[in-house]
Amino acid sequence: MFPPGNLCRATSFSPCPYEALKRQNQRNPQDFDVKGMRKEALKEGNLMKQYHKEADRVSESDPSLADQLRAKAKQHMANRDRLNNLAAQWLFKENNQNLPSGTIDLHGLYVREAERYAKSALTHAKKTGSLDQLRFIVGKGIHSQNSMPRVKPAMMHLIKKHRLAVEVDPKNAGVLLAGQKVSRLNVGKRPRVSDRNS
Repeated sequence: MFPPGNLCRATSFSPCPYEALKRQNQRNPQDFDVKGMRKEALKEGNLMKQYHKEADRVSESDPSLADQLRAKAKQHMANRDRLNNLAAQWLFKENNQNLPSGTIDLHGLYVREAERYAKSALTHAKKTGSLDQLRFIVGKGIHSQNSMPRVKPAMMHLIKKHRLAVEVDPKNAGVLLAGQKVSRLNVGKRPRVSDRNS
């Protein structure tokens, strides 16, 4: 769990002190607080925006102060990215550890994170000649803002860009089936994991 207060103070130029939290959660992975990590990353992103806005406001009157504010914004951006990357790594590892080969769970990841892991999976599948059938668990978008899926359309675009056929699993709208020829996929075969459909 996160200690009370912000992990990275607004005036801090030192790296975000999440390393101790990371070490603690490696000992107790079930206690890893992904939502808390995402919340802290969002705070860092908001601080970054505030510093950029203030830097723009004073850039004409005080260029030196504007540079200092931009440096603070850059640090908050780095903190945000580190926190999000740590959360994404943990989520991906946790979600995929017991899945059968060819099934990739991207559920809970932000679009850019999901794209990064999907590209890696597609590259690996190409290298190993296992492009016949891939299953991407993307969720239905019910946790997204306005309940509109974001990962699913991005993954469909990415898969098509890799010149593979893609379709929504008729038995689960939160799963994409991809391969050289989707019609040859065994759409009835399900991963041996308890209900991962949202």
